[in-house]
Amino acid sequence: MVYTSVGGVYVSIVTDQWQAKFSLFLSAISVLYMLYSFRPAEALPDLPDYLALNENGIGSIITLGLSFPAVSMFNDAYWQRVWSSEDEKALKKGAFAAFFMISFVIFIFGFGGFLASWAGYVSDPNFAFFELIAHSTGDLQEIMLIVVTMLAVAMNESLVDSFQNALTDCSSSLALSLGFEISITAARIITIFINIPIVIIGLQGYDVNSIFLISCLLTTTSFLPVVLGIYPGLDKYIHQSTALFSCLFSICSIMIYGWIVKGSLLQGLYYCFWQTYRWQVFLTAFTASAFGIALFLSFEFFYRYISKTAWKSFTPHGDLEVEYLDAFIHDEKIIK
Repeated sequence: MVYTSVGGVYVSIVTDQWQAKFSLFLSAISVLYMLYSFRPAEALPDLPDYLALNENGIGSIITLGLSFPAVSMFNDAYWQRVWSSEDEKALKKGAFAAFFMISFVIFIFGFGGFLASWAGYVSDPNFAFFELIAHSTGDLQEIMLIVVTMLAVAMNESLVDSFQNALTDCSSSLALSLGFEISITAARIITIFINIPIVIIGLQGYDVNSIFLISCLLTTTSFLPVVLGIYPGLDKYIHQSTALFSCLFSICSIMIYGWIVKGSLLQGLYYCFWQTYRWQVFLTAFTASAFGIALFLSFEFFYRYISKTAWKSFTPHGDLEVEYLDAFIHDEKIIK
């Protein structure tokens, strides 16, 4: 928090680069150690049913496939890289490089946990990779556990400092939208105060997966209308009213699903938004948002047909926005 508050986005990106190199280095060490030390005392048994293709696995693919793109779409930490890119070529090059690096690291943890489960080492799935290291042959288990812990800390730190910039950006943007002009120093001080309740909540021992479940599910309800709404050519059909209706329709559908499953509205909300990552809930959220878009468009098409109202592209402030943009481009004072 401190170094990001002082250095801003630039320091965040520079430290992310070093953290990425450090993480890849530790990941490579972990791979070499796995190749050397994974020697089960007995031959591996037949693949157990819980590791084969089953309902839980398919459900995980659906849940992660819907929730991760949705939550990433609304993650300001990713958009910082877009804004900071030198040009489109650099952006695409960095995105592809990041894709392969992230895939490599995730595969190491996933495949290592898979081997540990297959060998019967795992008592807690959250520590499957650590169990693989702990049951390895040789005398380096404790050292390698420290290495893997350092790897986890480095990856989490690279995410946290990006969130610090996101908090600063969102707080200053919110202040400007409300008509308050605040300095960069004030925005940084506000971010420090925002971190206080975050730290307090973090010390309460809440299940991190449950906290993420709230954001993952809410972003899944709004992912489709937002993506379609910013797509060129669709903005005149899917505007802010369409998106709001779609999101509300999706949330109401989740509430109804939870009510049916649990027999109570409050218990259903707790079940869907806090208790479990059910693929049925995420699929309900996504499909309901799509149906909400179609339903709203149907009503709007019917209304415009009987009222003979033409469709117009979405322009928040009309000519005023064009004039402001022109002034922004040519006014040296604003540029400075």
